[in-house]
Amino acid sequence: IYDAEGNPISQEDLEKGNILRILGDGIMLESYPGQYPGVESIQVEEEGKPSDADQYQAIVDEIYQESDPSEVPFMNVEYKTSLAQVTASATTGGYEWSYEEKNGETRSEIADTAHITAWTEINEINIEEPTDVTLFFSKAPEKVTALRWADNPEEADAESSDGENVKTAPADEPGQFTIESVEPGYRYLIHAEWENGYVEYGFRTAS
Repeated sequence: IYDAEGNPISQEDLEKGNILRILGDGIMLESYPGQYPGVESIQVEEEGKPSDADQYQAIVDEIYQESDPSEVPFMNVEYKTSLAQVTASATTGGYEWSYEEKNGETRSEIADTAHITAWTEINEINIEEPTDVTLFFSKAPEKVTALRWADNPEEADAESSDGENVKTAPADEPGQFTIESVEPGYRYLIHAEWENGYVEYGFRTAS
């Protein structure tokens, strides 16, 4: 995303009324609203003013729903293969989450799960070789850490193992983190923290 002068900016820098030039592969999905997934770049053509967008507010109100503070954030994984760029959802595991209701009362939820090596249902991503992946969170976390275990059900001490630390790094956009050289044959556990609490996510890699 770029401003009118061509300087890189983030999504949060865009303002109501901005007129944008969006470049991509030209493929529009047959959905409502129409989705344009192959975006390559976005640039502000004109600053505009908030009143310029008022004519579209009724459409926005039909589509957009403010996030529910009680909902635990979700995480997606994006990576490239020789055939496509893939986005897959991760499995949500244990979490502790607090939120404030409209009446001002604070609620807390706790969910415990088995060790990730014992998860019987876990989403899988298929990679042919070590591959960089991007972690997308529906709400930007303050801290993200990762561990992995060899995906070997015959390994009796897997649950007692502390796992292997995996380096994560913030990506270009808020709410995104990268893991370099993700390898097939592992289970990855992602631990993300917010002011409201934490959530753990998992996925397994296969070739």
